[in-house]
Amino acid sequence: MYQIELIEFLKPMEDAKNLFVGNINVKSDTMDPETLKLVFYKSFSRFGILFEVKVFFYTSLTSTKAIDSNTCNKDGEAKKQTSHYAFVKFYSKMSAQQAKSSLHLTSIVGTDACKVDYAKRKKISENDKQVLYITQCYDLANFYLGFNGWSSAIKQLTVDTAETDSSANEETCRATCIVDLHIHKSGLKVTGLGISETSFSCRDLTSKIQAFAVGKKRSHQNAIQNAFSKVILIVLSNGKVSAAINSNVKEHVEEFKPEYGYLSVNNLEQEPEESSDEQEPEESSDDEDLEILDRRNISILQGLGQDVG
Repeated sequence: MYQIELIEFLKPMEDAKNLFVGNINVKSDTMDPETLKLVFYKSFSRFGILFEVKVFFYTSLTSTKAIDSNTCNKDGEAKKQTSHYAFVKFYSKMSAQQAKSSLHLTSIVGTDACKVDYAKRKKISENDKQVLYITQCYDLANFYLGFNGWSSAIKQLTVDTAETDSSANEETCRATCIVDLHIHKSGLKVTGLGISETSFSCRDLTSKIQAFAVGKKRSHQNAIQNAFSKVILIVLSNGKVSAAINSNVKEHVEEFKPEYGYLSVNNLEQEPEESSDEQEPEESSDDEDLEILDRRNISILQGLGQDVG
């Protein structure tokens, strides 16, 4: 039976995605931590895309009673030994499980068998969840959806300035960007909002130009990240991938509603006629929109199940 996994564009924090690699015995003078990272990346990336690889080392003293000539110097004194351990973090639980089963008690590096197990962390709260950086969003989307499986387009980009400190002659550049993210295979479209504020000197034209450029770039990056945070990847163990919209993430586009001016009317020469033919427009609530999204996501899952069958 095939397994189904939901992957969000968030920093992986679960223990089931984080592997601990111990019993790494290599000489520090022959292989530094950066080289070890490359070795682990090559070994573990065969099972799926990696979020990060971290290698640490610690130094321990061997007891003076040790009789092993490799751990004692000529005078019989204790000798320092450097050992390493690593953390390998996947985006997918299924990939981490495959890597653990295949690489546990194998000689990943050196001659000794390395121990691979799930890392143990404290419980994760909602506040610990972090959206992936833009380059990580690109890597994850390209891996599961393909380079041509998605696209983005800027829908709106505005820049406003406001005086922050008149005595210091400083102003703030506020850049606002809205992007549309399209998932072609699933036929989905989500909107992302990004805002960035940068201060600059009124007396320096170069500072203003740089602030505008940096503000536009950062607001676009934030909008892309915000759009990807609303996407859920549906990954099957047979390799099939689809996408759905996370209905729990609210859209934050109310800031872009234009502020229209209104006229205050005190007296009317004639009362307006009431028409019985006019019907009040039906208002669509957020709950109805969420129900539509949920039904669409369920249909996607059912379609995947039929393909598997």
